[in-house]
Amino acid sequence: MFERKRLGFVDRAWLRMDSPHNPMVITAVLFFAEGLPWEALVDVVERLAKQPRFASRVVPAGPLWAAWEPVERFEPLAHVERVTVPPDEEALRVLVARVVSTPLPRTAPLWRMVVADRGAAGVALIVRVHHAVGDGVTLLRTLLDVAERHEGARAVAGTLLPEVPRALRQRLARVEDDARALVRLLALSHEPPSPLRPRLTGRKDLAWTPPLPLPALSSRAHARKATLTDLVMAAFSMALDEEHRRCTGQPLPSARALVPVFVHGAAANSGNHFGLVFLPLPQADTLDERIAELSSTLPALKDAPDTEVALLVLGGLGLLPRLLERAGVALFTGKASLLFTSVPGARGTVTLGGHRLARLVVSAPVAGTIGMSVSLLSHGDDVEVSVALDRALPHDPRRIVTRLAELLT
Repeated sequence: MFERKRLGFVDRAWLRMDSPHNPMVITAVLFFAEGLPWEALVDVVERLAKQPRFASRVVPAGPLWAAWEPVERFEPLAHVERVTVPPDEEALRVLVARVVSTPLPRTAPLWRMVVADRGAAGVALIVRVHHAVGDGVTLLRTLLDVAERHEGARAVAGTLLPEVPRALRQRLARVEDDARALVRLLALSHEPPSPLRPRLTGRKDLAWTPPLPLPALSSRAHARKATLTDLVMAAFSMALDEEHRRCTGQPLPSARALVPVFVHGAAANSGNHFGLVFLPLPQADTLDERIAELSSTLPALKDAPDTEVALLVLGGLGLLPRLLERAGVALFTGKASLLFTSVPGARGTVTLGGHRLARLVVSAPVAGTIGMSVSLLSHGDDVEVSVALDRALPHDPRRIVTRLAELLT
């Protein structure tokens, strides 16, 4: 039996960001083209339940604390639902959209799995895990831990949490830099009202691209002295602009994306290691101009102290009473119109229950008043991009990902 363990402040903040219109739950869709026998799935679920957070629920532990408490006589298969859907991908997309709109109950371990039998198309596992359990990188590594065969996860790009300087003058300079970053964060204006920021309904829609060739996209980005994230975000901004014009008859307004940045050296007892930066979406006329704009802007944002300060702010939100935390989340998320996240997947073939994982799609949640998320995942030799949005937005995620794939191929 696992021991009771205190919930970190950052993880507690993510836990309490849940709202009826934005459940803070990460969703992964695992495609097994050759199927996955029930016995193999049971083995995978039982190994997953050996991870302490997957067999524990969150309970209060004082006015400022919460804790992971092991569930006695935990039955992991009670977290698994089996359904049958037609083999076409549209039927699966509709199922996933319904699932991601559903919050997880707080009285049990914060994860669920839906096993979708797709007939001739194989099996899809829809795995949902609350952000309090861990961030996308942490959860991907957990899935690899229960795999029988894999070549490891790709290295995570991000920023290094600087060591605390020993000299007083350096410490004071560090405090001054962090204070400036905090002032910049607070001084950012709120996004103005627009079709990108309607009153949210809590009903989600989402779509994903077909697998895109990672080697070709990496070469294309490298030739422009840019990263894969720069390339995909530039293409997404163009696809969104075109969809926005189709829906509203107006060009896409100036908008910011909230971009998670992995912080190397963050507290080991936390399941979340991400800070956040606010990135203006490019609005240049051509794709190459947008790539150039992002390749010059995003690295500077990631290397600035803003990322570390945002992580500290998230931890501070976890200390506040719920009412004040909600006000802080509204202040934070009101400065962006969407979230764009990039998660590195496994380098090569992955097998679960003795069966090869053919595809992997992830969808990141959003908090507060944000109604759209874009999730980029590199897995094997493929890139998968998903777009999820609240149905109050006029945009169709299917058209966005279709145009995004056209721009990238």
